[in-house]
Amino acid sequence: MLDPRFVAENPATVVDHLRRRNADEDTLSVPARVSSLQAERATLIQETEACRALRNELSPKIGAMMKAGERDAAEDLKTQVRNASEQAKALEARTAEIEAERTALLMSLPNLLDDRVPP
Repeated sequence: MLDPRFVAENPATVVDHLRRRNADEDTLSVPARVSSLQAERATLIQETEACRALRNELSPKIGAMMKAGERDAAEDLKTQVRNASEQAKALEARTAEIEAERTALLMSLPNLLDDRVPP
């Protein structure tokens, strides 16, 4: 299997090697799709980490507010934490779908040809 980062960063090189192998149009479109999936995956990971950071930041404040008797404000924070956790789970699920599709596409690509191989 080809390195996902290499395919995402060098789609033209991979397409060139695929053309040398006389690949069909569907196969020639795979590097571009892998590149877009890689970008979407990176965005999802950042969003997931932001949700986790928010959850981790707010969780300790809830206990302090409960001890101080500020139950209404604590309930608002609990709602925010719950929403952040749910959003993080949804983003993780989408990331897993993208990784599965990316892996399947990468597995469909043949190895790159050595530069010494004649056309």
